[in-house]
Amino acid sequence: TNVPVAEKIVADHIARKRGMRSGAVIGGAADAIAAPVVDMQSIPPTFNGVERETAYYVGSQGGPGVLLLHSFWGLTPSVKKRADRLADEGFTVLAPDITFGELPPTEKDAVATLADADADRLARLVLMSTGFIHDKAGGRPIGVVGFGMGGSMGLWASVRAADAVAARTPVKAAKIP
Repeated sequence: TNVPVAEKIVADHIARKRGMRSGAVIGGAADAIAAPVVDMQSIPPTFNGVERETAYYVGSQGGPGVLLLHSFWGLTPSVKKRADRLADEGFTVLAPDITFGELPPTEKDAVATLADADADRLARLVLMSTGFIHDKAGGRPIGVVGFGMGGSMGLWASVRAADAVAARTPVKAAKIP
């Protein structure tokens, strides 16, 4: 992985204190039926030499793949609902927990959590997740949707794994007074 780039992404987000909650909807194959959530224990403990982390995985097996990267607020219920909505449209969705179990209650806590993040671990997780969902989508290129910090990591992953990613949508929210 390119750790200096990942460290710069983390440092940029800490400096800007961005990552407010926001949403985006992607349309898709409405005739597909979502499969039940897959327990992460069914995913191999390593994928391309990288250890499994916590994630939310849902969708129709072999459906178009989407890597959903949350903001620094963590893998919240609203992120899982977005994944469910995409799965309802026929997508196979993986939302890795890029805050590694943290659910910061305030923006100050979220910034501190991000500041403490291991950039190398984060980069490995995002690239491993990209490869995993690409394989689950039958080797077809995937889409990446990211919010706040996840948007930046998604853009980075789309360059690092360009053959696996067909589309990317970073979503950043502005503070609302």
